This record gives sequence, structure tokens and C-alpha cells, in this order.
Amino acid sequence: MKIITKHLFLIWVLHFALISNSSSQSQGCIGFGVGTDCSTGCSNIATICQGETITINSCDVGTCTSGTVGYCWFQDGVVIANATDSTYALPNNLAPKIYVFTRQVHCGSCGVFDSNNPNVEVTVNATVVPSITISASDNPVCSGTSVTFTAVPTNGGPNPSYQWKKNGTNVGTNSSTYTYVPVNGEVITCVLTSNAPCANPTTATSNAITMTVNATVVPSITISASDN
Repeated sequence: MKIITKHLFLIWVLHFALISNSSSQSQGCIGFGVGTDCSTGCSNIATICQGETITINSCDVGTCTSGTVGYCWFQDGVVIANATDSTYALPNNLAPKIYVFTRQVHCGSCGVFDSNNPNVEVTVNATVVPSITISASDNPVCSGTSVTFTAVPTNGGPNPSYQWKKNGTNVGTNSSTYTYVPVNGEVITCVLTSNAPCANPTTATSNAITMTVNATVVPSITISASDN
């Protein structure tokens, strides 16, 4: 590392790592070739959900031949007020988008933004709310008729799971459809468990369908003559 003057800026490769996540959701690590123990390889890209926060740390804190090592943090090229530590905890109110956070090390005062300084790209994904709607193939039906119920999820993710319920008791399988022969008055619902990124909450209960089952009737006919 070459020191130009006491008050000019030092630019060298900084190694970042993810050291915390307030939502207790594992994000791996963020960095240029180091982990939280400064020995394992990492990526400088992270993804979190809206409302979460992570803290970016550095294994290389920098040195100065004279003066005190100082730090400046930039968000998308704009200096972040009062962010002067070697670490930076992202606020938990960031809007959904891709952000670039850059740390500058200096031996005097914060300088102008330099895109050549190491940075971390953080994608904040919007929170999604799952929901589910079910429908019956027929209702009302005649006694003994088989009915198929179909679930349509919203924000269910790539691999949602389903729990069908009859009068509140678990029935069926983990499938988007459920078929059975209903009894009059039975109530069918379905609980969706979403695995969509940033789903909150992760479960949703469908509308309820109350089955109307009519008794089977046997037709008959009587005839009469006007004169006999």
C-alpha cells in the first residue's frame, strides 16, 4: 500500500463479510474472498427481504502511518451521514431495489465517492402476502356424487404445500386438488404454506365451501283413466 500524503485517501482491496442478520435468516457471507473468520471464500452479493437488515464487516481495517484510520460509507454513490465505523448495519426500512454500498478508508477526512472502492451489492426484495382460493366442481350435488376441490394459490412460491381440511380436520394429500364424496353440511377449506421468497406470513387459509348434498329420490308415476 502506498501512502500519498497524510490527508489523501488510501485505496486498497477491502474484504467484506456478512457478520449478522437481525431476522435470524442465514445469508451466508458477503465479501471479496473472505468469510467471517477471514479465511473462507464469499460473494459480495446478498439478498434480503424488506424489513430485514444485515451488517457488513471488513477483515481489513486499514492502517495509517500517521493520523487515525477513518471510514466513510456510501449508498449508491451518496455518502451516508454518521456512518463512520468499520462496519455498517443496513437500516431495516429500505425500499425494494438493488443497492450498492461502498466503504472508503481514509487517514484524515472523507473524500469524494470513488466507484473503484470495494462494494457490496444488496438486493432488497418486497414482502409478499400469500393467499389461496378454492372451488368445487359441483355444489349442490346428489348423495353419493364425487366432488373435486381445486386450490388456486397467489404468491405460493415455486413449491407450495397444501393441507386440506374437512370440518377442521386434516384430510387429503399435499396436492392442489382434493376429491371425495361429501355429506350434507360438511365444510371444506385448504391451508397454503408458501415458499415464495419474502412471504409474510408464510401460511394462508382459503375460503370455506359448505356442501349441500341432496338425498337421492326415486321417481314414480301413477296413471288414471277418465272412465273405466
